[in-house]
Amino acid sequence: FCTFDDVSFGYLNGIGVMAAIVKYKQDPIAQWVVRYYGGEDSGRTTLPGWRPWEKLFTLLWYDTELQPESPDESPRTPLARAFTEDGEPGSVRWSSGHVVMRTGFESKDDICLMMQCGDAGCFHGHPDQGGFTLDAYGGHLVGDVGKYGGYGGIGNNWAHGSTSHNIVLIDGKGQVDSHMSREGLDHRDGTVDAFVHSAFADYGLANIKAAYDAGKNPVSHARRHFLFVKKPQRRGYVVIVDDIAKADGTVGEYSWLLHGTHFHKPVIEQAKAAFRFEPSDDNYWNRGKAFAEGREAALQVLLVTANEPKMEIVKSEKVRGWYNGKPGPPEGTDTFFPPYVKTTCTSRRGLFVALLYPESERLGVKMPEVKRIAEGDLTGFVVGEDLILFRKSGQSIKHGEIETDGELLYVTGEGAGRKFFVAGATYLSVGGKRRFTASVRISVALDADGSGAADGPRKGFTLTRHVGRRKVTGQARGRTALTALTQ
Repeated sequence: FCTFDDVSFGYLNGIGVMAAIVKYKQDPIAQWVVRYYGGEDSGRTTLPGWRPWEKLFTLLWYDTELQPESPDESPRTPLARAFTEDGEPGSVRWSSGHVVMRTGFESKDDICLMMQCGDAGCFHGHPDQGGFTLDAYGGHLVGDVGKYGGYGGIGNNWAHGSTSHNIVLIDGKGQVDSHMSREGLDHRDGTVDAFVHSAFADYGLANIKAAYDAGKNPVSHARRHFLFVKKPQRRGYVVIVDDIAKADGTVGEYSWLLHGTHFHKPVIEQAKAAFRFEPSDDNYWNRGKAFAEGREAALQVLLVTANEPKMEIVKSEKVRGWYNGKPGPPEGTDTFFPPYVKTTCTSRRGLFVALLYPESERLGVKMPEVKRIAEGDLTGFVVGEDLILFRKSGQSIKHGEIETDGELLYVTGEGAGRKFFVAGATYLSVGGKRRFTASVRISVALDADGSGAADGPRKGFTLTRHVGRRKVTGQARGRTALTALTQ
């Protein structure tokens, strides 16, 4: 479930809607959702739903006969999708901008990264363009605390301000101030400028400049790159690159915020520019577990920044501001927001390259040896056998025998079996031989056999791929799946 804005885990009135789709449309995937979250396969003893009539309608529409269809096996449910064309043409609402990247649907041990960058909503919208959440190995590791408060402006509700979201602040200020204000309402929405889905890596590029400009916090650019690396056995990790700068070119204080959940606590390793979210019994929220059951799940976070960062754990003094229409928590309770980590650098450009690596004691998943790279124009990581490089300046990325004019490069594997992803490139060369060339800058994932995916201009582009002695040139538009090149 998408937990941004005023949506939270446990708020499952959508199950009633799914039950209706099962009854009247006989949709087998909807039947799977009903059974998995609210029916025979969920382990629940009562039907989910926040209001009594939700439970009633779920019960009335529940169909025990239709066989469910597995989303892990269905061609209707891809493991990654960008909702960038789900709005209504000619209306105010143009796109939710939700981007989902996951290893699967049916196991709690799957990893799911979810980002939003689009229509900021209206009454329920929050200043969190480019915000994201991360679940892995049964744990909710990166959260969006925007739900935990009432409906109101930033003046009386901390949960609806920029500080309560996973974004970058500039001189302490974030995106457009309030979801309630009409100021900047029609000009604050971000865009998903690139999206690639492949078997070994997914990628999304969020352009969030408008949200800062609308908040009278003008920037020359504000881009957030998401790279979701997928490994065998539903394993994986995430690399996020934030690149932002003030419009006037002056030095600023850039703060990278990351919020955990009520069930994990942050632990900082300042000397290593690293921190982790580890399971905790600290009672930030006395209602008990709403979702997270991953007591063995943790998250390691490593950063490469523009200069020496200052890291701090910020403990909120705020409490949830809304209970059944009444301000403040019930008498005798302390319901605090969980602490978050704030990483700050002072520079002319806010550049944060972050590695988010989920771990699980139960599954024996540990972060491998990681080497940071901060050499001249390049910054990034070596994660086990994987190489991730971001070109912060210059004309090209050059590393060993690999060269590209792209902005972000990911390489995994060895020798002829290597796989590549590159963002914003017209070529990639390995050992002096081109793997691909394009007529314009595109983002592309290429497996060893030439299969993969690309995203470029909708008006079209020319792409040439090389595998061994095989060379194929074709025309493509927008998001394109690439078939393997036979030898």
